[in-house]
Amino acid sequence: MRRSSRRFSAYDHFLALCFGQLTYRESLRDIVACLNARPSLQYHLGFRGHVTRTNFAYANEWRDWRMFAAVAEGLIRRASQLYRDDKSDPDFPRVVLALDASLNAIYCQIWTAICTCLLVAIAKKELKLEKSLYEILQILSVSAFEQRPVSELLANDDSSSKNDESQNAPYLLGF
Repeated sequence: MRRSSRRFSAYDHFLALCFGQLTYRESLRDIVACLNARPSLQYHLGFRGHVTRTNFAYANEWRDWRMFAAVAEGLIRRASQLYRDDKSDPDFPRVVLALDASLNAIYCQIWTAICTCLLVAIAKKELKLEKSLYEILQILSVSAFEQRPVSELLANDDSSSKNDESQNAPYLLGF
């Protein structure tokens, strides 16, 4: 029996799946645990409802995946416009899926993964970034809870020189 999720909107569902994609989460439980680790920052990320495993699982099972496909179609059109003159950019992000049991959940996750990749590609063009999509995804994955504008997080700065000996040293949070 279908019920509406008053506290977990389609927008919250989309955001949670995009968050999982950007931060390389591997399961529904992993996404929820990560988001709930910093509950005070969920609003900053755009969430307006309450993210629980129950709401998320129910939405994955019953929310129509075609809604995510429609969002992806709009993003495909936008990315096509931005990349039409730049055929030499083979830089495409890796698609990571946290597969659930139901076919509907898989469709929702696939279309959200595509949307996430397209949003990053669009941001790269609109912000005129020189970073690769892989670098952008890495920065976003470790900066998801930072309260700074995306343009500031991804700014093209030369503070880390390619000739720097410490380039391969591990840094906390990737910086």
